[in-house]
Amino acid sequence: MHSSPMTIRDLMVSRCEAGSNGGGLFMSTATGLSINNAQFDSCVSSGQGGGLYVVEQVDMVLSMLNITGCGAVYRGGGIYGAGNTQSELSNVSISHCSCSVLNGGGIALDAGNANVTLLNTSISHCSAISGGGMDINGENS
Repeated sequence: MHSSPMTIRDLMVSRCEAGSNGGGLFMSTATGLSINNAQFDSCVSSGQGGGLYVVEQVDMVLSMLNITGCGAVYRGGGIYGAGNTQSELSNVSISHCSCSVLNGGGIALDAGNANVTLLNTSISHCSAISGGGMDINGENS
């Protein structure tokens, strides 16, 4: 059974915490996710995706997002995505995000065969063991 795409608009998520993945938002196994005009501030996770954890989507479209001060222990201090067929980020600002143990202080994507598009996206003052700004793994990584 396939679920319908989800659209989220005009969202503010602040000072949230997850004991596992997705400090601000956890989304898995859907036809698609579109987030427009959202802010994630000071969200943390003990796993992956301090701000957002998005996996197993046909399409992940993120536009007009501001992600600030988010952190994850393992990957994707701001955003973690995996298993998404199409990942598009436009007009996204990620700042002061971090990963304490692994990769992708701002963004970590396990892209596989996916198309990844970044448009007007800025990542600043983020840190991780490697890939302080971004860690993108393709099919052959």
